[in-house]
Amino acid sequence: MNTSMDIPIKVLSVRQPWAHAIIHGTGQGWKDVENRSWSTAYHGPLFIHAGLSKSEMPIAKDIGYAGDEPFCFGRIIGVVDLLDCVDSEVPPGPQVYGESQWAGWGSDYYWLLSNPRPLDDPIPCKGALGLFTPSDSEIVRKLRHILAPKI
Repeated sequence: MNTSMDIPIKVLSVRQPWAHAIIHGTGQGWKDVENRSWSTAYHGPLFIHAGLSKSEMPIAKDIGYAGDEPFCFGRIIGVVDLLDCVDSEVPPGPQVYGESQWAGWGSDYYWLLSNPRPLDDPIPCKGALGLFTPSDSEIVRKLRHILAPKI
């Protein structure tokens, strides 16, 4: 029997406004592909951490952000399901996944995302490079509770 302790906790730091687009969508729709220069074999629940950097914020209006919700920085803002990670150069990569308006942008790998679930209360957390599990056991406990089956 799986318990909440069996659930892997994986977090990915993403700069804003991309983190917001993954969890909340934009005027151009929900961001269902995360473009990365590296691949992962991990599949399953993936928490999205909004990084502290504001370097890409000028693009927010260009991708359809209407300004109706404030951006969070330095917090875990939601969770998605990571379905697959595909090489953008190997078929069926561009042919199938290239249909998403978010696929491409000069990236090597498409991380295919589904089922975005925003957190009611984003959780302050220090980000990291790559997939990571927070070092703070209280944050991990909260994230496990979010993923635990509701009975």
